[in-house]
Amino acid sequence: MVTGAPEMDISEAAALMVEHAIRRLPVLDGDELIGIVTLDDIAVRTGDADLAMNLASAVTRAAMPDFYFHHRGG
Repeated sequence: MVTGAPEMDISEAAALMVEHAIRRLPVLDGDELIGIVTLDDIAVRTGDADLAMNLASAVTRAAMPDFYFHHRGG
């Protein structure tokens, strides 16, 4: 399972989420779950709706590449 650490900054969390195609990142302190970061959290924290939309798009493309990159007949 991909997890974040309490000392991570928001860009590190976002990079992990895109790299691993996940929309939610559990945050652990040792073995204890202390929170979950979501793409919505990033949007609210940054106040940048375009950034949030781009992150969501990147995560979705990574999770479902065939959906975005399939060949259409013709």
